[in-house]
Amino acid sequence: MIANLLLRVFIPYALGNVLGAFYRTVMAVLAPDLIDELGLGAEELGLLTSIYFLVFAAAQLPMGVLLDRFGARIVTVTTFVIGGVGCLVFSLSHDIALLALGRALMGLGMSVALMGGFKAMVDWLPRDRTAFGNGIILMAGGLGSMSATLPVQFALSMTDWRGVIFGLGFATFAIAAIVLFVAPEKPRGAEARSIAEVWRGLKQIFVSPAFIANAPLGGITMGISMSVNNLWSGPWLRDVMGVPREDIASVLLANAAMMTIAVFFTGSIVERLARAGIPILTTACCGIACFIAMQCVLIANPAVSPYAIWMPMAFLGTIPVLIYTVLTQSFPHALAGRVNTAYNFVVFVVGFAAQWGIGAIIDLWPPIAEGRFAPTGYRTALGVMVCFEIAAFVWLIVMNRRTKTAA
Repeated sequence: MIANLLLRVFIPYALGNVLGAFYRTVMAVLAPDLIDELGLGAEELGLLTSIYFLVFAAAQLPMGVLLDRFGARIVTVTTFVIGGVGCLVFSLSHDIALLALGRALMGLGMSVALMGGFKAMVDWLPRDRTAFGNGIILMAGGLGSMSATLPVQFALSMTDWRGVIFGLGFATFAIAAIVLFVAPEKPRGAEARSIAEVWRGLKQIFVSPAFIANAPLGGITMGISMSVNNLWSGPWLRDVMGVPREDIASVLLANAAMMTIAVFFTGSIVERLARAGIPILTTACCGIACFIAMQCVLIANPAVSPYAIWMPMAFLGTIPVLIYTVLTQSFPHALAGRVNTAYNFVVFVVGFAAQWGIGAIIDLWPPIAEGRFAPTGYRTALGVMVCFEIAAFVWLIVMNRRTKTAA
């Protein structure tokens, strides 16, 4: 009975996060096809794809309310249907406005792919097993990112980008049906907060010193990591590092595998360091500093294998996830869900701004060929992102010193 319930919880929501990660990652492989067929500039490509992040971010706070009031099952099913419709609109459109509408619906559709799974783990698992359940959901996301690389490149040998997205739409409808018919309904007696109460909690989070100090660094680094890995890594490999099209998906697959490994091992490593007296925030800051340094290496573009740069980038780019833990430990347990939602909001707003902003900066230089952008533009754009990350690092240090002084 218990084993059956666990399978009914794990399988549907793990599949859901496979979808969520696939949606975010697939554009890195499809970007050259979008550029060639639609004649997009770098800024247009960045804006079109980053609309996903903007809508995703805007949906986080209201979706948190809906998850609390109605449970993960019905909210996940409803949003996945919207995401599937978005895929169909995107795949059938030739007008930039309709493409943007489709991408926006895709972002709304996947807005609870991860948080819905987390909510289900809280609702159905004992408290001491929720971390394990969340780890399963995150691991599934890694598999989704991996499936959006070489398998998509293989699919492009049989169809075009429109066929890939069209198929993704029907896969989304299928997984929505699995969640609907397999996942259990919201447990009886689950807490349903009023909108006013939820808003008061969110306001408390956003104005707290802990959130003001930590969220900018985590949100900026994680948002930039997502924008680079989920879109600009593919064009960078092609235009800056000269990697052939057929090899780009292999590098992206290795990146996704490294991110999956990082998610799996980082938690246990951090736990051991914490038991040794090293705070999670200290570990996070050290990892983020290494991530910033690795971006500087990428900007320098040394003559080494792309795997030697991008795989460490992928591993270190997962470190800002630790800020979720830093923040939830800074607030009462009753606010944990809203803390995650508030941090998610920051991350995806930055993801939208970074993905669009990188494209806008790249477009300041004339293309080097049809559909290929100037390497100087890429390096300048990432350099600007690094400056924002360093500023957020300094902000964290200053705010923490102020807090200690005030105490």
